[in-house]
Amino acid sequence: MAMLGVLSVLAALALTVGTVAAYVWGLTQRREDLLRLARYGVVAVFAAVVAASIVLMLVLVARDFSVRYVVEHISTDLELGYTMSAFWAGQEGSLLLWELLLAGFAVIVASPWRRTDNQRLADLSAAVLSTVGLFFLLLLTFVTMPFTSSPELVTEGFGLNPQLQNIGMVFHPPSLYVGYVGFAVPFAYALAALILNQADAALFRRMRVWMLFSWLFLGIGIVLGAQWAYVELGWGGYWAWDPVENASLIPWITATAYLHAAVVSDRRGGLRRWSLILLFATFILTIVGTFLTRSGVIASVHAYADGGLLGPLFEGFIALSTIVSLGLLAWRWRHLDAPSGSAGGGLLTREVGFVTATALFAALALAVLVGTLYPIFSQLGGQEQALGITYYEMVSAPLSLLIVALLGVCPALRWRGQPLPDLLRYLAVPAGAAVVAAIASFLVGSREPFVMLSFAACAFAIVSALEATFLDWRRRDQASEDQGALAALWALLVNNRRRYGGYLVHIGVVLLVAGVVGSTVYAYEQTATILKGERVTVGQYTVYFADLDIEVLDNGRAIVRAPMTVTRGGSSAALLPQMVFYPTQENPSSDPAIWGGPGQFFMEDFYVLMADLDPHAGQGTFQMHVNPLMDWLWAGGFIMLLGSMWALWPRRASRSAEPEVQPGQPESKQAQRGKRR
Repeated sequence: MAMLGVLSVLAALALTVGTVAAYVWGLTQRREDLLRLARYGVVAVFAAVVAASIVLMLVLVARDFSVRYVVEHISTDLELGYTMSAFWAGQEGSLLLWELLLAGFAVIVASPWRRTDNQRLADLSAAVLSTVGLFFLLLLTFVTMPFTSSPELVTEGFGLNPQLQNIGMVFHPPSLYVGYVGFAVPFAYALAALILNQADAALFRRMRVWMLFSWLFLGIGIVLGAQWAYVELGWGGYWAWDPVENASLIPWITATAYLHAAVVSDRRGGLRRWSLILLFATFILTIVGTFLTRSGVIASVHAYADGGLLGPLFEGFIALSTIVSLGLLAWRWRHLDAPSGSAGGGLLTREVGFVTATALFAALALAVLVGTLYPIFSQLGGQEQALGITYYEMVSAPLSLLIVALLGVCPALRWRGQPLPDLLRYLAVPAGAAVVAAIASFLVGSREPFVMLSFAACAFAIVSALEATFLDWRRRDQASEDQGALAALWALLVNNRRRYGGYLVHIGVVLLVAGVVGSTVYAYEQTATILKGERVTVGQYTVYFADLDIEVLDNGRAIVRAPMTVTRGGSSAALLPQMVFYPTQENPSSDPAIWGGPGQFFMEDFYVLMADLDPHAGQGTFQMHVNPLMDWLWAGGFIMLLGSMWALWPRRASRSAEPEVQPGQPESKQAQRGKRR
């Protein structure tokens, strides 16, 4: 079975070489027969990679310990779901997953069964994707072959890392990979367009869909990873500015900047140079993130061991991608239109708002990148040093606050600009909400200016988005003679999915920021050693430790549970933190118990972790955390997901050109007649 996997990888490599050659020859010589062959070659590559992936999954499920990858990640007692998730738990499998997704996306771009509106652009883009795929297939063939035989015959494997035996790790890595690999598609389109000198509006619309799709899945992966860290790693938090965590965050931020710049490119024809720079940076940063994870150059709970040749090979690919991207951009620089400034309107325009947003996002990404790469560059001085959490908080906090405040201003801005009194009139309600939020923050005990400003900015941004939607709804309802209020709202949301999906994403981001601020500033931690039958007080909570329950399973695994009752006011909850001892692992895994959600009115979590135990003395040492507004963070991520999906959902008809109307102002009669039609 393993040999079939080896042959599939080799076949994919050979087919990719032939496909790239056919594309190059066919494009340069304008040979349709070769281009047709290359398009079907993309399909053949995908089929070969699918075959290799199926083989890897089969040897995992069959627990074929003649394969080294199976020995390193599987044991006979591992549950089927986690056995299958071991596909991407190791270095070799994760790279195969990368190539699988890349080959699948290449089939979509190549369009072998139908002609596209710009077939030459599609062909050249598919050639670029095939070239990227060639790099990963070379790695899989000569450096990280997943089907390498085990050096000795064994009947048991090392098993999956206990920290990876969590439902979050079943979905977190694939979601990240869909986002990572998805950015390769707009990268390929951009390179192809620069070569063909076709960086027009249609290109940017095509790239925007892929960027939003990839941004969505990468964001889902980040939130799932944060949730996994919260419930599995056992340190009471969800983000530690770990280098590998940052490696996924940085391209997500630059993609966010691109999506805002792309709006200006679409509506005003400007910022195309800046948009391409952000797009290239996003793709290259995904490769940098993969390099950081697999090369072993940094220490991280997420990173793999020393990758040997992987590090230099990834460095070469990053350098080549950067040189090609910047070289093509410089070549076509004068053919790309300059940033738009012809519309007028002064500083109070939506275009200025979007430009400012892209600059803030780019600054945030650069700051996090500097902190992430600092340990690598510090080695040049002879001693590795790292920038601590204080650095990240110092640079990210003010930039994030400015971004949130800008989210509240942008819905009030028009592309053509507007008088300052009109803008202030619109912002009066959000400003009032900001004042109320700041006062409420002060009354609950937060006297720090930054915290008060943060909650004020969050309230300002949310109310501004809601006010813009409400005013648009009311205006449409008044203009519609044959629609009810709910029908008018639905028509409004459907006819401009991009705008209102964006508003929903903004609300999700703001809730997430509020959750981060609350869980960071107001968090409380206490460690206590408790005997059975004792009670301790943690803030407003009373914890009663009932007993220690020890269970030894047939597979040699031992589970120690600590049932306890937690009360606060008139409410109580039964919690069951536990510690699991694995026969194949030196250190036990500690699973926390969390009281939150509806029982806590979605305001805070009470988090208990068993840090140590003494069964003979009947006592345990527990870390207890009070984490306010944690549910806001998860709710914000979910709302971001809904907003992104709404913005991505295809429209049945193309957008009609309508005069722009400032929220709260009446529509023109022409626009009203158009909507009735």
